Amino acid sequence: MTPEQAFYNVVSDYAPGAKALADAMGRRYKALLNKANPNELGHEPTLSDVRKVTALTGDLRVIEALAAEQGAVVVRLPEVPECSRQDLLQHVLTCNKEFADVFAELQEDMRDGKLRAHEFERLQVQVNESIAAHLELLEQARSMVVERARVVGLRGVSRG
Repeated sequence: MTPEQAFYNVVSDYAPGAKALADAMGRRYKALLNKANPNELGHEPTLSDVRKVTALTGDLRVIEALAAEQGAVVVRLPEVPECSRQDLLQHVLTCNKEFADVFAELQEDMRDGKLRAHEFERLQVQVNESIAAHLELLEQARSMVVERARVVGLRGVSRG
């Protein structure tokens, strides 16, 4: 899905309606509809529009579509309250279980030397669960930091 199509879908799918979304954004209803229409040239949504629509709807589809175009993914970070060392240890064990589940799924799926679409989808679910668990672990650890830690992206991480 293109970011333009995603913007259209987010605006169209907003439960209170596109009119309510336009009002909340401080935009005219027709102007929002023009920006959301992927066939309307010259009225594309701006970054400010994307930011407002995402914040008001909580829907990440536009950002996910942008990330997908760049071969990246978006993962919503969990809200994690402060945790104890015991909580952190428990989460380390959860991460290890999720990581093991990825390899168990891959081993099962590759038993015949082929990876079919439905097997890949199951594998993708396991990988996503593992990533989510590891991000939650990171957030739990961050809650234990005594001074504010800076957020570091994955840019410098080598993949192979």
